[in-house]
Amino acid sequence: MWGGFIRDKRGIEGLPMRLVLIVVVAAVVLAAILAILRGVSVNKNMDVECSKIDYNGNTYDGFTVPVDATGEEEVSGISFKAYIYVYEKGTNNPVSGAKVSISGNGFGSGKTNSDGLATISVSNCKLPENYNEVYLKIEVVKSGYNKFVDNEGIKIVRV
Repeated sequence: MWGGFIRDKRGIEGLPMRLVLIVVVAAVVLAAILAILRGVSVNKNMDVECSKIDYNGNTYDGFTVPVDATGEEEVSGISFKAYIYVYEKGTNNPVSGAKVSISGNGFGSGKTNSDGLATISVSNCKLPENYNEVYLKIEVVKSGYNKFVDNEGIKIVRV
């Protein structure tokens, strides 16, 4: 009985053909998956700069709002204009039509123009008692791009 089993090689002959068939099917499936992935668009990244701040009739470069308050009392009603530049990370191309929001203990929002610049009027900010600085968050959203968030985008500082 065992002698007949050893001489019968039909089971072994079929194995390589099955293996070849499995490899071919796997290659077709992999090619289909890669073709689908090429069609999927990946969102781009944005980068944001606060180029200048207009506050109390003065213009300041960067993201700092200097508030003249030497004491430790609360300063409220702080309003300023922030010039926010939004561009595509890597290419530095301006991103137009992006919604820019500045929030925290004040609020302002707007959209970027064709140069990627948004002029945002921020109002009703305050510098709480015993705080030397507070930060405002900048959020930028646009379809086709990943959301940009900077929790310390603008700094209001006591000078």
